[in-house]
Amino acid sequence: MDLTNCITIVKFFKNPVADKLEANEVITRTTKKIGVVSKKADNRTGVQKPKDSEFWKVAIVNEIHQGKPEGCLILEPICFVDATDIVRLLPGMYEEKRDNGVLVIFPKKDEHNWILPLKHKQSIEVHTIVISLSSCY
Repeated sequence: MDLTNCITIVKFFKNPVADKLEANEVITRTTKKIGVVSKKADNRTGVQKPKDSEFWKVAIVNEIHQGKPEGCLILEPICFVDATDIVRLLPGMYEEKRDNGVLVIFPKKDEHNWILPLKHKQSIEVHTIVISLSSCY
């Protein structure tokens, strides 16, 4: 399943190996698969960049090892989302499409910044979950 151009909400956190390696300062696991900010976006000057514990609306611009548990999602930050504007998405509030370990969730209502509650997300047996805030494909 091609996730390119999907728009979703992720929460970034400090990359524990960023100080030791030349690596992204922040990463995300919101999608279960590791997500990193694209080099293109990371090199922009004068533009706000994601920081530790911040929620962001992002576009998925590439997937390394598409459809497999290993690899990562390459993300282009669109805009910061305040934590008070995040809404938890529960079963019954969305449609879903599964394919080869990838789950794409389509909320029934479009107007919110949706994420899955952590316990619910952990209970879903797939390697990648994306809540689509756009039509991905």
